[in-house]
Amino acid sequence: MPRDDEFEGRTYLYIRTNAADTGVEPLAPALAFWESPDITVIQPGGIRGGEAIANQVHQVEVIVTNRGGLSAVDAKVEVFFCHPAPVLIPANAMLIGGDFLTIPGYSTRSTSFNWIPSAADAGHQCLVGRVSLFVPPDTY
Repeated sequence: MPRDDEFEGRTYLYIRTNAADTGVEPLAPALAFWESPDITVIQPGGIRGGEAIANQVHQVEVIVTNRGGLSAVDAKVEVFFCHPAPVLIPANAMLIGGDFLTIPGYSTRSTSFNWIPSAADAGHQCLVGRVSLFVPPDTY
């Protein structure tokens, strides 16, 4: 990852919403925010991507980028799923897992965790990831 002196003395964490996402806010209006390359469902048998299969163990992999110069120690990474809807809000999001991750400055790291979708939650779902850091403060 190229150095970005703008964030030399801090962390700058993000999970890309699109392959062209560089973490710049606000997100460019032309980018499809629902196509994150950084959140991947790994089906039983190791197949990456696709729809969730009911009552089977899947892995959810999340890649976090730290565009800043300081290491992010124990950043909290969480993933939620929502049934497809025009608006994703906390009231319709269900936590499926999370982890703590250390991401050195100017680098990326990944984590993964198990997810067993129920019959009602299998098929096409929207996954939303977030990362936060308490010290130094790096908010959602």
